[in-house]
Amino acid sequence: MTSSSCIGSFTSFVREATGRLSFDRLEMIFKEALDENPVFAEIGRSGALGKNIIIILGGRGCGKTLLLRYLKYRLDKEGWKFVYMNATDIAGLSQKEAEKEFQDLINKHLSSLASDLNEKIAIAIDDIGEKADLIKDALKKAVEEVRRYEGRLKLILASQTERPETMSLLESILPEASVAHMFFGESPAQAIRDSFTKSYIKGIPVILFRGAALINLDAYWSRLRSLNKVADLAEIIEKVAEFYVKNVKNMPSKCIGEVLESVKRIKNGLAFVALSSLPKVRSPPGDIIFEYKGGQDQALNGLGIAELIYRFFAEHNELGSIAESAERFYNQLKNAVKEDINADDVEEVLLIASERSKLDYLKPLRGAQVITLLPLEKVQQLQQQQMKETGKGRKRGPQANIIEVRMKSGGQEILRHIILASLRTDKRGYTASESVRRIRRLVSMGAPAEAEKRFLVVLITDRKQLKDLYKAIGYENIHRIGRDILPIYLSGLSETEKAFIRYVKAGAIPQEVFEQIYRAVIVTLLLSLRDDHDIPRLAYLMLPPVSVAR
Repeated sequence: MTSSSCIGSFTSFVREATGRLSFDRLEMIFKEALDENPVFAEIGRSGALGKNIIIILGGRGCGKTLLLRYLKYRLDKEGWKFVYMNATDIAGLSQKEAEKEFQDLINKHLSSLASDLNEKIAIAIDDIGEKADLIKDALKKAVEEVRRYEGRLKLILASQTERPETMSLLESILPEASVAHMFFGESPAQAIRDSFTKSYIKGIPVILFRGAALINLDAYWSRLRSLNKVADLAEIIEKVAEFYVKNVKNMPSKCIGEVLESVKRIKNGLAFVALSSLPKVRSPPGDIIFEYKGGQDQALNGLGIAELIYRFFAEHNELGSIAESAERFYNQLKNAVKEDINADDVEEVLLIASERSKLDYLKPLRGAQVITLLPLEKVQQLQQQQMKETGKGRKRGPQANIIEVRMKSGGQEILRHIILASLRTDKRGYTASESVRRIRRLVSMGAPAEAEKRFLVVLITDRKQLKDLYKAIGYENIHRIGRDILPIYLSGLSETEKAFIRYVKAGAIPQEVFEQIYRAVIVTLLLSLRDDHDIPRLAYLMLPPVSVAR
């Protein structure tokens, strides 16, 4: 372990740097090694900095303001004047006053552009989503000015994605500018919306338009949320540590070497711990995943990684042993014998992880009577139908493994039931008729019901089996696929994830990392198990909603 003096200097710096800091303070403490930050480096290579409009999105703690610091650093080198404004500065103003304040800021610099043809100005507005509706007309006009002074005026907008106002910014305010098509293409609103969704689903952090760029910081981190990406995440953790340690004022090179060596030795274990943090979804709509840092929550994002590195040094007796155990476990996974898994294995592991991850909003119900979930009227209807068909009533129906999800969002309780089923295959690879009949029975009795928040999740080994699902549910119910009948494919699982599933099912989990492992099961498999449109539907149902920042 590194010497106490080196640890003290480093942890003091990281503790300050991970606090809630103004742009001016960030600029003051981060003066060195900006090009070594892995997130900044990728954005720099993407070509986003050359665009006229740059939109930076992400949840709390993902590093938007720190990225603005990097943009200033890069643009300064290219002769740009960088002007920073935080939208919260106009928080107490009326719409008319806010519009004037913002327009005055723009006009002040437009006069410089008009009088000096060599002048280049980048205007960055932080937390714009909070006040976008207040200044929407001035913002549209600013887009027109960017077109007028193209190549000499940049507009950089940063916003917390969980704010509902951010959607207004992306879907109406920017696309409604008269020259929006010059930056975003012929259908600006559709282009922005589709690209935004694609960035999350595909894990694409930077999307380039004709004259604009969208930088989704959450997508950068979410794409690393896979057991197949542990080594990549470990390299990023090491680079983030290097980024922080090289910004510590007057840090001796010996101390830099000691800090980096300590992180390097255990980086795979730290990556595994980072994967046990819990992403969230925006609700409604529940189709955007955040690497979210709010309150005491951990997060797999820039702030979350920095805090993890801080804890590794400041709480080494506790976190150090966990990271070492996780490192050994990862090496076992990496070297595990390749064996295939089936849908039953995945179903079992989801139940185990829901129970043992200590996520109290998830409750596994093994072998539960599905009929107990149905409204009384539906139960009575089924009993009457049973009497007509057999001459006697039956209260029992098919049993199923069910995961109950119960959580709060916006002060209201969300209750949904995920009924697990699978299309099993026999030794010859054919779909077992028993599993087809079982799914047909569940659908016919009304087990899946979108309005009542009951979802039938069908685990499918191969996409070729989709026709067997059609047969099971009946062609009249095909339109419900993707709504309350959700086919989820195992084909997206990597060899490491398959080995992970086998280890969890066998109970071969080191006691020291018990909770971390089971949380990692939930938050990695949910993103790897996808439907026929490559969308992580199960994640949308089982991850908690993000709290909207105010």
